[in-house]
Amino acid sequence: MTEFVQNGGMYHGGVFLSGRIPAFLETAPKNLLLKPKRIFVGHGVNDAVFSVQEGEKIARYFKELSDDVTLRTFYVMHNVNAAEEDEIIDWLTAEEEK
Repeated sequence: MTEFVQNGGMYHGGVFLSGRIPAFLETAPKNLLLKPKRIFVGHGVNDAVFSVQEGEKIARYFKELSDDVTLRTFYVMHNVNAAEEDEIIDWLTAEEEK
């Protein structure tokens, strides 16, 4: 996440799964190069490592930086299931079709 936020201009977009925003990023200067970037945030509602509220916080953070943020929650713990994999593939494929 840190690499993407700091150097996001060189990426087409980002996928962030079951994580947390590093505290220093919350107060860092905003990277205006992220405005047109697509961002997918996925989080498990039963995640015992990082609560689903952390995923929601990530989505709110990126909505301040980007015009295209997708947040999806899944009934998993701190893992990825087939439904989440399929949704990420669909999200990535939709970009290719543009």
